[in-house]
Amino acid sequence: MANASYVKGVRFERRVKAYLERKGMVCLRTAGSHGAVDLVAFNSVTGMFIQCKDVKSASLCKDGLETLRALPNPSVWRRQVWAKIGKTLYVFDADGAATFEQPAKVLDGD
Repeated sequence: MANASYVKGVRFERRVKAYLERKGMVCLRTAGSHGAVDLVAFNSVTGMFIQCKDVKSASLCKDGLETLRALPNPSVWRRQVWAKIGKTLYVFDADGAATFEQPAKVLDGD
């Protein structure tokens, strides 16, 4: 049986994936890879390498950002950590500042 932390993380990954698909992105979950990227999302214009975190503090996203910064980055792709901290969703770009998505649209059901 999976531990509660793993289940919580998978649930958040699936919610982010569903949100991006509703926005017209093709989104692939890299389940079981235990790698730097949880989701790969793209459309005809851009793409994203995404790491998902359901955490208590933004400081816990630092390692994820550093891992993403080490990845090769095609110019039209973004490397991001999507973090649920409490009831708020933050999107941290590995090459820039934090932005905000509309958490109600991503975190429905919480």
